[in-house]
Amino acid sequence: MIQTEVNKYPAVTLFYDGGCPMCDAEITLYKKMDTTQCMRFIDITDPSADLPLDLDKKTALSRFHVLTRDERVLSGVLAFSEVWKQLPRWRWAGFVASQPVIREMLEVGYKVFLRYCRPFMGHFIRSLRKGVNPTSTSQ
Repeated sequence: MIQTEVNKYPAVTLFYDGGCPMCDAEITLYKKMDTTQCMRFIDITDPSADLPLDLDKKTALSRFHVLTRDERVLSGVLAFSEVWKQLPRWRWAGFVASQPVIREMLEVGYKVFLRYCRPFMGHFIRSLRKGVNPTSTSQ
């Protein structure tokens, strides 16, 4: 099979936490939506994960990162907007999210989410997958 230029040099390489159920669900969605195969996906929990020189595993696990075709490492909202720009139905969201004022507001929200919500989301999603109501209390 001949590798195309798109596959050889993806528009974005996504670095994700394969041990995080929420992250895994989001990456699964991106994989389905990547009809042009312009994205490369790297699970950073894999010991053989190939990370850019300026991105260590601890930093990569702390928030969402992508590597662009021109070798820029982006994180947070900039990373999400770069991914969304590659998805035909989400391009508008990528454009909106990359605007300076909106990007800054979304970045504040993302930081709050990472600090206060993300620690609980893994448990919540695992419970949903098992068919357990995560908000119910046992008596």
